[in-house]
Amino acid sequence: MYDGTFHEAVGSILAVAQLFGIMPVYGIKEKNPSQLRFKIFSFRFLFSIIYIVGCMLSLSLTVHWIATSKLEFGKLINFTFEFTNLMAIICFLELGRKWPDLIVNWYRVEKFLPPLKYQFDKQKMAYQIKMASLVILFSSMSEHLLSITVGAHGANNCPTIKDPIKAFYFRNYPQVWLIFPYSGWLGSLTKFFNIILTFAWSYTDLFVIIISIGLTSKFEQLNDELRKIKGRRGISPELWSEYRVYYREIVGLIAVVDKAVSKIILISISNNLFFICVQLLRSLDKKPTFAHTFYFWISLSYLIGRTLAVSLYSAGINDASKKPLEVFRSVCREDWCIEVKRFNEEVAHDTIALSGMKFFYLTRKLVLSVAGTIVTYELVLIQFHQDDNISDWDPCLTNNKTAMLMSYG
Repeated sequence: MYDGTFHEAVGSILAVAQLFGIMPVYGIKEKNPSQLRFKIFSFRFLFSIIYIVGCMLSLSLTVHWIATSKLEFGKLINFTFEFTNLMAIICFLELGRKWPDLIVNWYRVEKFLPPLKYQFDKQKMAYQIKMASLVILFSSMSEHLLSITVGAHGANNCPTIKDPIKAFYFRNYPQVWLIFPYSGWLGSLTKFFNIILTFAWSYTDLFVIIISIGLTSKFEQLNDELRKIKGRRGISPELWSEYRVYYREIVGLIAVVDKAVSKIILISISNNLFFICVQLLRSLDKKPTFAHTFYFWISLSYLIGRTLAVSLYSAGINDASKKPLEVFRSVCREDWCIEVKRFNEEVAHDTIALSGMKFFYLTRKLVLSVAGTIVTYELVLIQFHQDDNISDWDPCLTNNKTAMLMSYG
């Protein structure tokens, strides 16, 4: 049985994230959000700090690698991957501090809105969130396992290093062996933090989708009530005023949520935009084997699909906020009053959407803007690609750019 609250719907997803040091908040599985707590002096917080420190050390090795060798585009890709996802983990840690108050406010708005009467309506949001989480996390895990398989296949055929495990670590994490002598446990530890950063990338997109589903459902809850009076005559101004207050409560909640998560949204969109451009640029490279080619196109398709999912789910908030206009158009002239006029003007003219620190708003127009930006950047990168020299760090003397792709796959 569900109570229809966002706090209840996201509890299990946050529990999975905490395994990777993200959102160290207590009380995520409790029934009442007032029991949520963020504790600095706690095991979960320490767990998260250890992960952050480990990822910082990994990033510092990449910075040293770039600073002490020839600057190449592939090395900048590694740096971007590690830096942006480390920033995402830090932003989630900051969000964890705000999460109890944010969810209590969210819960208050949910209780203020007209109640959900049927169990189907109460479980709809939780079902959508869990299905989106299952698809994103399973796809991300499958894509990463495929990258490891392809990387292991290439390492197993390395002519210069007979140990396939050593060859795998040398090909994917050359920055480590510039400072430290080879050891299996150090290679495994480096791979572990790579997995943490990879999960952070996927979870950042998933989190934006989850937030979008939760906020869209609140508008849909109000829109369902408005549809009941669509075309009816003799509706009192007081009822319109009541619905307008409901609408303003949801808009206020979106403003609060946007202030808390806008940094995460900015990282999500910019990260995906950058790596789509990189992957499209890599499509010009010749792949050493069919396995590399297969993995590349699977990875690119997954990345584009996930980016579209983030954009479209997020745009759903703005779409749902405009649906009351359909009801206003059905109001006859005799029933048109000042409350309907105010309500109509707010819905028609306000931009209700999440944003990336106010640099952009997540609406359907953003999808076309991102597509145009990708084309523009790609033309620049293609020119840059023509002047890019092949790196010389690959001990197996295979396609270096593909090997670099494996390192953040």
